[in-house]
Amino acid sequence: MANVNYKIDERLLSSFINFYGEENQNYIIKLFSNPQIIWYDNKPYFEGEDIHNHIITNIPNEKLNKYLSARKKSAFLNSCFIDEFNLLVLPQNGDLTQISHEVNHMVGSHILSLEPLKIINGISVMLEKNSGVHEINGFLNEAINQMMITEILNSINVPVAPSWQEKIFPLVEYFYITFKEEIKKIYIDGNLYEFINNVGIDNFEELSQLIFMKVFRIRNSIRKGEEPQIRKEDINKIEEIVNKMKTNYRQKESLGNEK
Repeated sequence: MANVNYKIDERLLSSFINFYGEENQNYIIKLFSNPQIIWYDNKPYFEGEDIHNHIITNIPNEKLNKYLSARKKSAFLNSCFIDEFNLLVLPQNGDLTQISHEVNHMVGSHILSLEPLKIINGISVMLEKNSGVHEINGFLNEAINQMMITEILNSINVPVAPSWQEKIFPLVEYFYITFKEEIKKIYIDGNLYEFINNVGIDNFEELSQLIFMKVFRIRNSIRKGEEPQIRKEDINKIEEIVNKMKTNYRQKESLGNEK
């Protein structure tokens, strides 16, 4: 059973600080100090059923009911971080991999506007359109987020549980290795648009669209119980785009140093 007064493990806190750098220690500690968490069970939920029977939390009832009324009930029965509420939703029997993955989304969350909703989370953007929230670069961000967590947990010798994201690591690994320090900085300061401008808007959009198409196909294979196949030519094409991004980034950096 989950502890409603859960405090994030000290080893995990230290590994996040080591990963993001001592200069960001205060930011990380503040986020980790008293997170809002809803813990859900894994029992079947039936439409019309009282969702309170499936969740535990120490969030006051008035605030909790406000959250529950603002989203579909299913949003509180799946592991996630809900940016606009600054809320972690975690399974009661969740492992440290799941918890850390969502906590890292919390680290990377930066709200630009609440009305209409505009959020940067890591290297993805969420925009409110037609009474719904549309996420751009969601697949790419999920894979990168999980790569970061794999590195963080490996640093404290914690086994990483299997995930669908790891199936697409070969597609995003070169991008992550090339821009890891820049990505970590984006998680901390939310300055994604500056990064996109520096690597080239067209380059970033080309990478995002290619990753989306390939991951969509891979996830369909996983749903069918098939082992997803990643083609060498897909990896080569992604590496080609990332190299263009790297060249663009270095050129912008040189120009900045000359000023």
